[in-house]
Amino acid sequence: MKNILILLDYYLPFASANGVCCEKVASEFRDNGYDVNIVAYAYDDKEYENINGIHVHYARKIKKKSYGIWSKLAFYAAWLFKFSKYPVTEIKEQTDEIARVASQVIENKNIDTVVCVHLPVETLVAGVKLKEKYPHLTYVSYMLDSLSGGIAPKFLPYNFCRFRKIKWENNLLALFDGNILMESSRQHHTTYTADLEWYKKAHFLDVPALCKNSHVEDGNIKVNDEVILGFVGTMSDGVRTPYALLKVLSGISDLNIRFVIAGKNACGDLYEYLKDQNNIMLNVLGEVPYDRAQDILRECDFFVNLGNVNPNLVPSKIFEYMSYGKPIISTFNSAEDSSLPYLHKYPVVCLIDEHDDNIKNAAGILTEFIKEHRETRVSYESIAELFYNNTPVAFRDLLLKICGEENEKT
Repeated sequence: MKNILILLDYYLPFASANGVCCEKVASEFRDNGYDVNIVAYAYDDKEYENINGIHVHYARKIKKKSYGIWSKLAFYAAWLFKFSKYPVTEIKEQTDEIARVASQVIENKNIDTVVCVHLPVETLVAGVKLKEKYPHLTYVSYMLDSLSGGIAPKFLPYNFCRFRKIKWENNLLALFDGNILMESSRQHHTTYTADLEWYKKAHFLDVPALCKNSHVEDGNIKVNDEVILGFVGTMSDGVRTPYALLKVLSGISDLNIRFVIAGKNACGDLYEYLKDQNNIMLNVLGEVPYDRAQDILRECDFFVNLGNVNPNLVPSKIFEYMSYGKPIISTFNSAEDSSLPYLHKYPVVCLIDEHDDNIKNAAGILTEFIKEHRETRVSYESIAELFYNNTPVAFRDLLLKICGEENEKT
């Protein structure tokens, strides 16, 4: 294995969460002498860009046409139509566009290994199409997001949707040479898919967001009175929300805090929660480029993680947080929250139950945590020892194993 092609959604500079993970994986291979190519959605008119030694080829982003209520009815009707081979969420024109660009890269760059990152589902279907055309290559699905264990549409029974997604998942993953899944989805797959053909080729790792951070030494410990909390990621009702943490912050009176939120926000007006707090400043920035997100993380004293509703989804951001070695403040939605097994192992974390109504007590605990740990830092070496499966090195080693090239590890 020398020339790798990765299919995903958005890469730098406006990377999705999966794009951020893939940047770390791609950099690991690049640093070890591999030629790495990526096909990602275009964010402007560029067709190609060399980003830090990674060859990025852009596929046009196809917008799904909407016909109002008729589109919604057609969407639900498609879920009920039991003969669909692949997920009904697939935009076929997008699959074709990804496959078109990937075919050019395969032929021009002597690609030998193709990694298809989910989400989106179009990368998986494109991988299947490419295998029909170039069967001599090695194809690996990289399930950073679970397919059969993911969320289901509203108004449809969850068990019915899970059954449909299990069928689609099997139709796709059975055609790959290897399937790399997240540890957080292991229990789901052990319960529902262990007897399926594709599962024989299943391997479990974790989100590869933990790597030594070049920005850490630049992040000097603050000496002023303002404490900066930072969250970088996506928020929306039904996935993860900041409401519980904002209520706790509203109960803090003896600290000056600035809470910076960067990323897609579908939670509405958040300022209402802190309107009477002169000592708490909230900055909601919206989506920002990757480099700006790194600047925000470098400036923070504490990182914020928000509880996940779906127990099969682990936010990659917590491992990026850990790479800085700074304290983490995290809410959790339930005892099954997917972040908890990792956060319990991290040396400096404050956990807040989103369903605890005792705001005064939670505010007191958080206040003491901030006062005690503002200058606490954890070494990368100790974190990497705890979370090896969350390092890009672990992904590199596993991909080489799937390709039958363990002896080529460097």
